[in-house]
Amino acid sequence: MKESPLDDSSRLRALVEGNVLLAELATQSGEWGRIYLVGGAVRDVLLGVGLTDIDLVTEGDAAALATSLAEDALVHERFGTAEAMVDGVRIDIAKARREGYPFAGALPEVSPASIVED
Repeated sequence: MKESPLDDSSRLRALVEGNVLLAELATQSGEWGRIYLVGGAVRDVLLGVGLTDIDLVTEGDAAALATSLAEDALVHERFGTAEAMVDGVRIDIAKARREGYPFAGALPEVSPASIVED
């Protein structure tokens, strides 16, 4: 029998509260703009498998958030993304954005957006 969505949200909440880094980020969410757990971590929790990486989206400054986590964070200003390693865990952070492609095969052109638009 499939678990209810309430069970899924409870598992996600338990992940955030039980992970030191995610719990700390949750308390800092206002400082960096809202921070959202997305991508593979959400999938892995819902599938009941171990956390292998963390994907975050913020409506704030992704580069500043990443460098607050690791001084040697790799920042991709053009795309509004950054990568940081914290205690052996890779964290990918993206600024909420919209993407457009000027032609097939082109790199995306990005501009800030809300999490809803993203």
